[in-house]
Amino acid sequence: MQEYNYHTHTYRCGHGVGREEEYVKSAIESQFKVLGFSEHLPFEDWIDPHERPTMAEKVEYEKIVRELGSKYPEIKIKLGYETEYFKDMDSYIKETSERVDYLILGQHSLERTDLYLHDSATDYEVRKMAEIVCKGLSTGYFKYLAHPDYFMRARETYSKECDKAIREIAIAAKENCVYVELNLKGFLISKGIVDGEETNYYPYKKVFKTMSEIGPKFAIGYDAHSPKFLNNREAEEQLRKAYSYLKIEEREFI
Repeated sequence: MQEYNYHTHTYRCGHGVGREEEYVKSAIESQFKVLGFSEHLPFEDWIDPHERPTMAEKVEYEKIVRELGSKYPEIKIKLGYETEYFKDMDSYIKETSERVDYLILGQHSLERTDLYLHDSATDYEVRKMAEIVCKGLSTGYFKYLAHPDYFMRARETYSKECDKAIREIAIAAKENCVYVELNLKGFLISKGIVDGEETNYYPYKKVFKTMSEIGPKFAIGYDAHSPKFLNNREAEEQLRKAYSYLKIEEREFI
């Protein structure tokens, strides 16, 4: 079992449940040594109550997570955010990265609109996503790349263009020493038909087969949206076994 989970959301994102302290208690129960909170980073011009907190919630979120670190010395509590990278918001993202313990890059959208990559992911959009992700990884702001295969939720095929995009991302992750996530939530609930075969949309096996040829570092992220989800230790081992050809980090790295 791994020591950490760095991919954790709360009720604040609009599609999760449970307060921060409930997650801490569940993590202790599940014998984690490190729990990282990575709520979605809010933007002033991107208001979506079903996907991310408001700007007004930032102060309280950060304050509570820091206080929990003092209240529960038996576990390390890390303060972070999951965010998309947008070139025009570089200074905001950089400032955030310098104030918190870590940032996760999770590119759910190409722009700050309500069109997400789980709704539309054409070959062009996938290549554009890869371009943005590679640029984000090159900044040095991110320690961790969440679900690089998230776009597969909108796909029925894994094309050559998809594979090119994944190769570009894997190279950028390796060059910038960023861990690439195998997403446990996706492993358990994100399933469908790709190229005529029933499979997980993410983690998607062809994505990680290609990535294994490049050789970035890998980690499992729970992507927890409820406190009880942190109890899925057996599922974590099932995911590790399914990708046993990868060297997946078990010790804390943030």
